[in-house]
Amino acid sequence: MIVGGLDLLELGDYKGAAAAYKSVLQQVGASTSIATRLGRLAFLNGDTENAESYLAQSLTLAREEVPTAAEAVAFSHWQLGDAGFSTGEYLTAERRYRRALAAVADYLPALAALGRVRAARGDLAAGQRRSRRAAGPLLLSSRSAANAAGSAVIRSPS
Repeated sequence: MIVGGLDLLELGDYKGAAAAYKSVLQQVGASTSIATRLGRLAFLNGDTENAESYLAQSLTLAREEVPTAAEAVAFSHWQLGDAGFSTGEYLTAERRYRRALAAVADYLPALAALGRVRAARGDLAAGQRRSRRAAGPLLLSSRSAANAAGSAVIRSPS
């Protein structure tokens, strides 16, 4: 049901996604997964207050997991940072992005988001450097995949 809700969300059926997520919430109770999805849905609907509430709940739940789910903590901080960024609260956003990086040192979404904060504050050069740093591993992965695909084509028998 969560996966179905995610599909609906990505297809723009926010009402369908909300119904799916709330059904899961009623059936199994609160979880990091459902709280983050409800937070994302609220954010997409422009409801930053509820988005922040759900994401704060997600963060609390992630911290309570044993062992602590570092990726979920980082994701929640990143999403909370995006909520702040969207309302022009750049200092709050930066703090949240840095907390995401404290949870997972090279969390790429937070690294890229820090670049956006720098650019939004008028320091385009620092924003570009930060964004390139975040994109570096993705570019290397893409190049490796392209090289592997090219090698496979060259080596394939005719």
